[in-house]
Amino acid sequence: MIRYLGQEEKEKSKELWRQAFPEEREAYTEFYYRQAVWGNQILAEEEDGQVLSMLHRNPYRMQIRDTVWPVCYIVGVATRRDHRRRGLMRKLMVRCLQDLYEEEIPMAYLMPADRAYYTPFDFSDITYHEFYRGNPEDAGECMPADSTAPEETAEYCNRMLACWYEAYTLRDASYCERRRQELKSEGGDMEFLCREGKRRGVISYVQDGGTYEIQEILREPSFAGRAPEEIFERKYTAPIMGRVTHGKRFMKLLRSDRDIELTIDLEDSLIPGNTGRYHLHVGRDACQAVRLPKEDESAGSEDGEIIRVSPQGLTSLLFGQTGAGQLMEEGHVKGGAAAAECLAHLRPVSGVCIMEIV
Repeated sequence: MIRYLGQEEKEKSKELWRQAFPEEREAYTEFYYRQAVWGNQILAEEEDGQVLSMLHRNPYRMQIRDTVWPVCYIVGVATRRDHRRRGLMRKLMVRCLQDLYEEEIPMAYLMPADRAYYTPFDFSDITYHEFYRGNPEDAGECMPADSTAPEETAEYCNRMLACWYEAYTLRDASYCERRRQELKSEGGDMEFLCREGKRRGVISYVQDGGTYEIQEILREPSFAGRAPEEIFERKYTAPIMGRVTHGKRFMKLLRSDRDIELTIDLEDSLIPGNTGRYHLHVGRDACQAVRLPKEDESAGSEDGEIIRVSPQGLTSLLFGQTGAGQLMEEGHVKGGAAAAECLAHLRPVSGVCIMEIV
C-alpha cells in the first residue's frame, strides 16, 4: 500500500535510508531524521508495516524572477534490495507528481545519482552545482556565522543571491539554522568571508579527516575577486534536474523580449491533469495563461499554429539549458518555422542557484 507516513512513523524509514545510502555518515543520518523530516512528507510503499520503497518530499520556497513559489525537492528515493525492479519507484514517483499537481505546486527538482533514473519521468537538467576541494581559508578571512542572528544571515544570503541569479531557493532563519546543523554533522560549518573585519560573502563546507569539501561560495559583487575554480580544485559537478508539475502555474513564469501570443498543447503522460491546450500572452514582465477546451481549434499562436510541448520541453523553455531549436530537433517541442521564430523570443531565467543537499 502506498501512503504518506505520519510524523511518528517516519523513523521506521531510517533502516531503508541506511541501506540505500551507506556512504552517509551516521551523524548525518541522525541529523536528517532529527531535523529535516519534521517538515517533509515521506511517501512509502509498505508491506506488513515494513517500508519497502520510499520518496521524500522536502518543501522549499523559490524566488523565480519577481515571484516566490512553493517547490518540491525530491530526495531519499530508495527501494529495498530484495524488492527492486518491481516498479515500486515508478509507482511512488507517479503518485508524487500527481499529488504535486493537485496541490498546484508548479515544479519539482532533484539531484540525481544517475540521470537515467529520472529521464523516464520527464525530468531534465535545469542547472548544475559545483563542489570543490580545498581549505576554506584560502578564499580569505573567515568569521563564524553564529556571530550573526539566523534571520540576518538569511537576509544577507538572499541579497547576494539576487545579485547573481534570477531563480534561487529562498533562505530564512530556520533554513540557515538547519543548514548549519547539516554541515556540522559532517564536520563542517557555514562562515562569513570578510575583508577588513566586514562580511563580504558566505562559504559553506564539510570535512572528513582534514579534507575539506567546499559546497557553496556566495560573494558580494564588489568582493567577487578570483573565481572559485581559481582558488580551489574542482571536485565534481552535480546536475540538478527539474520537472513541471502544474502546467498552468509554471507557464506563468515565462517571459519574452517582446509581446507574443502562443497556443501550446502540453502532452503529459504521467500527470493527466496537465495535458491540454493553453493560450499564452507572454511579455517582458508577465505571462497570462488560459486553459482552453481541447476541441477549441480557433485560438492559435500568432500565425494560428498550435505548438506541441512535452514536460521536458516546457521545463527547458524556462530554464534554458536546452535551446528551442534543439528541443524541436529532439521532439520535445513540435511546430513549424513560425513557431520556432516565435519561441526564439522567449527569455530563459538568467542564472539558477539550487544547492540543497536535503
